[in-house]
Amino acid sequence: MRQECIQAVNLALGRSATVGETRDIENRIRLSMRKLAGADPVGWRQLSAPEQLQRAAVDAAQSISHEAAVKRLRTAQAILAHDRMRNYIDAQVASGYDKNGIEALERMLASKADGKNNVISVEASRRGIEANASRLMSKSWNVAGGKFLHLLRDKLSEATLVRALHGDKTTPKAFQDAAADFHDAAESLRQRFNAAGGDIGRLDNWGMPHSWSDARVIKAGRQAWTDFMLPLMDRSRYTHEDGRPYTDAEMRGLLDEAWTSVATGGANKVIGGERAPGGGIKANRNRAERQIHLKDAEAYMAAMGKFSERGVMDAMMGHISRLSRDIALVEQFGPNADRQFAHFLDQETAKAKIDNPGRKGVADKQAKFAERLYNFQAGNGAPPPESWHGKALQVWRDLNVLKLGSTLISSIADYGTMHLTAHVNGIPSYKMFLNELRALNPADKSERAIAESAGLMVREYSQQLARYGGDIGSHGWSQKLSNTFLKVTLLPYATEARRRAFSYGMMDQVGKAVRDFDTLDKLNDADQRFLKRSGITQDDWDVMRLAQADDWGGNHTMLTPDSIYRIPDADVAKVTNEDPRIAKDRAASNLMGFVIGEQDRAVIEPGVRTRVRLGADKPADGIAGFISKSFALFKSFSFELTEQHLNRALHAFETKRGSAAYLAALIASTTILGAVANGIKDIVSGRDPRTLNLSNKDGWKNWVAALTTGGGLGLYGDFLVNTYGSHGSTLAEQVAGPLVADASTLLNVGQQAVASTTDPNADLMKQIRPTGPSTVNALKAYVPGASLWYTKAAMDHLIFNQLSDQLSPGYLNRMKAKARQQKRTNWWEPDQGTPNRAPDLSSAAR
Repeated sequence: MRQECIQAVNLALGRSATVGETRDIENRIRLSMRKLAGADPVGWRQLSAPEQLQRAAVDAAQSISHEAAVKRLRTAQAILAHDRMRNYIDAQVASGYDKNGIEALERMLASKADGKNNVISVEASRRGIEANASRLMSKSWNVAGGKFLHLLRDKLSEATLVRALHGDKTTPKAFQDAAADFHDAAESLRQRFNAAGGDIGRLDNWGMPHSWSDARVIKAGRQAWTDFMLPLMDRSRYTHEDGRPYTDAEMRGLLDEAWTSVATGGANKVIGGERAPGGGIKANRNRAERQIHLKDAEAYMAAMGKFSERGVMDAMMGHISRLSRDIALVEQFGPNADRQFAHFLDQETAKAKIDNPGRKGVADKQAKFAERLYNFQAGNGAPPPESWHGKALQVWRDLNVLKLGSTLISSIADYGTMHLTAHVNGIPSYKMFLNELRALNPADKSERAIAESAGLMVREYSQQLARYGGDIGSHGWSQKLSNTFLKVTLLPYATEARRRAFSYGMMDQVGKAVRDFDTLDKLNDADQRFLKRSGITQDDWDVMRLAQADDWGGNHTMLTPDSIYRIPDADVAKVTNEDPRIAKDRAASNLMGFVIGEQDRAVIEPGVRTRVRLGADKPADGIAGFISKSFALFKSFSFELTEQHLNRALHAFETKRGSAAYLAALIASTTILGAVANGIKDIVSGRDPRTLNLSNKDGWKNWVAALTTGGGLGLYGDFLVNTYGSHGSTLAEQVAGPLVADASTLLNVGQQAVASTTDPNADLMKQIRPTGPSTVNALKAYVPGASLWYTKAAMDHLIFNQLSDQLSPGYLNRMKAKARQQKRTNWWEPDQGTPNRAPDLSSAAR
C-alpha cells in the first residue's frame, strides 16, 4: 500500500494503524469504495481520486473501529455466558435437581416439566421471542392471510403487501401499516441480536427476506437462472471502486456464483472444511450483506414466483423464526454458542465419567443426546431430502396426514391435561372454559385483539403439522395439501381456541402474582412453584411490576407483552441498568416463554426433546431416517404426554401423595374423555356407542381402549384390547408406522399379482380377494374426505364398503357377523345406502 494511503488511514483513525490493520486496510478501502460508489454512483464519479480515497479511508476506519467494539462486546458476552453457565450447572447439581452437568445443560436447551428448571431454556426463549415479535404480524396476516378460512392464498393481496414492503406509497394504508409493523418487528429483533453480540448491518433499501428453493434453482440450471435474474437486478448496487457499473459479463459472473451458493447451500464458501471468515460463529450467522439486490417489488415477485416455494407470509414468519432462534442461542451460550456449548459438554461428560466410572456408557449416551438436541435447535440438523426416494418418502409421510380426519374427536382428551395443568398453576377451571367460549366466538373481536396483543396467534400463522409428526416450514404441494386438510377437519381452530383460553388464564395468574409479591422469593411454593422456578429473573420481575395489567373477560390482572411495552422507558430505567427497550423485550419474551411452555403442557404440543428422540434430526434420505420417521408418525403426541405429565407427576411434587394424586387425576380424566371420544367415533362411523358397563367383559376392554385413546395412543387401543377393527394390518406393522403398514399391504397385493402371472391356472381376482378389504382400507386413507369425521360414514357406506364387497364377495356379511359376535350393533348397517334409525346411546350402558 502506498504511504499516502497509510497516512490517510492514520488521519481517519486519529492514531497510527497497527501492522495487522495495515495489512488488511487495502482490501477494506476497496470494499468501502465499492460500497460508497454503489450508494451514490453519480456523485462518486464527480469526486477526484484523492477525495474518493479519503472518503473510503474514513469509511474503512469506521469499519475497523466498529469491528473492534463488536469484538470487545463479544469477549465480554462470552465471559458472562461462561460464568452464568458454570454457576447454573454447579447450582443445579448441588441442589440435587440434576444428577450431573449434562442434565443441567439439557435443561438449558429444553425445559422439563418438573418445576426445577431455574433457567429460561433456548426452546422457551425462542418461543417467547417469536410470539412477542409476532404481535406485530397481525396486520400482515389480516391483509394477506388468504381466503376461505385461510385455506387459499390471496395472490393479489400478497402482491399488494410486497409492494408496500418495498416502499410503494400508492398501496392502501392497511398494507402500508402491515409493512411498517413487519419492519419494526425485524428491526427490534436485529437490535436485540446485536445487543447479545451479533453484528447485523441495516440495509436502507431492505424490504423483506428472500427465500430460495434450491430444488427449483437446480432444476432451472445455471444458465436459465442467470438469464432470468439479470433483468431483475438493481444494477445501481453493483459498482467498481471508481463508480463504474458492472458490465453484463460481470453481472453474469456474480449471478453464476450466486447460483452455486443457493444450489449447494453455501458449500462453495467452505474452505478446508471450515466456513469462510465471518460465518463461523452464531453471532455472525446473519451478518453477511445480501448479494442479490432486486430492483423493485415486481422483480421480487417474479424471482420468488420462479425460484421459491414459499408464500409471502411464510417468508416473513421464517425470517422472524430464524432470528428468534439465533437470539435465544447467543443469549444463552454467548456469541460463539457452538464452541461454548461443546466446551461445557466435553467438560461435564468427562466429570460425569470420573465421578461414576461404572456408568461411562450412560454418560456418553446422555452427551450424544444433548449434542443432538443442541444441533437440532441451532439449525445444524439434517437437511431436507435431496434424493428422489427421500422426496418420495417425504410426500408419502405428508399424505398420511389425510388419515387424521377424526382427530378432532380424539382431541377431546385435551380437556384432561388442560384441567390438570390449570389446577397446578392455580387457574380456576371455570375461567379457562369461559375463555374458550370467547375464543370460539368468531364475532368477538376483542378476543382476537387480546390474542394478537399477547402474541398468541403465532401458531395460527404457522403450519399445524408439528403436533402430528410433520415439520413447521415445509412448503411442497404435499405439505400444503396436508395442512389444508387439517384445517378442513376444524382441528386447528379448536386447538387454537383451547391454547388461547389456557394462556389467558395463565397470564392472569402471572399478573396476580406480580401484583401481590414484590420479589420472586416470596411466591407461594404450592400455587406458583412452576413460575417461581421458571427462570424468570428478578430483573424481569421488577420490569413486569411496572406494567398496568389488562382487564378482559373476567381476567382482571392479565399481564401481556403489550402491557409491558406500554411502560415508559424512564420508569424502566429506574429499576435496571440495561437499555429500557432491551429490558422490556426480555421481560416480555420471558413471560411468553413461560406461558407458552405451560400452554404446550395443557394442550399437548411436542417439544424439541420429544422430536429429537423420535428422530426428527436424522437425514430423511437414509434408511435410519426413513425407519425413525415412519415410527414417529402420529406418535409424537403420545410421547410428549409421557415426557411432560409423567415427568411432572414423578418429580414435581415433594411428597408421594402429591405425585399419586396428580397421576390419578391424569389417568382418570383422560380415560373418561377417551371413552367419550371413542363413543363419538363409533357414532360417526355408523355404529352404536360401545358398552362401558363393567359387568360386561367387553366393558373392561373398552375402558382400556378409552385409556389408550385418552393417553394419545389412538388406534393402538384396538389392538391392545382385541376389540373390533384391525385397520387392515398387524400390530407390529402399526407400531413400525403407517408407512411400513401401507407398504406391507401393497407388497401383499403385488405378490399375489405376480403369483397369478406365473401360474397359468391362477385367477387374479381370487388371488387378491383375501387382501381386497385391507387394500381398500389402505388406499382410501389417501382419499381426501374419506376419514373426515363428518363425511366418513357416508363415504364408507356409499363407496368403500361396496368396493370391498366387490373385491371380496361376502365382505359385508362377514362384517355384520363379526359385529354380532362382538355384540356390537349398527345404527347404519354396512350394506345400507341410508340409515333406518338414529344411534342408540343406551348401548354404552349395556
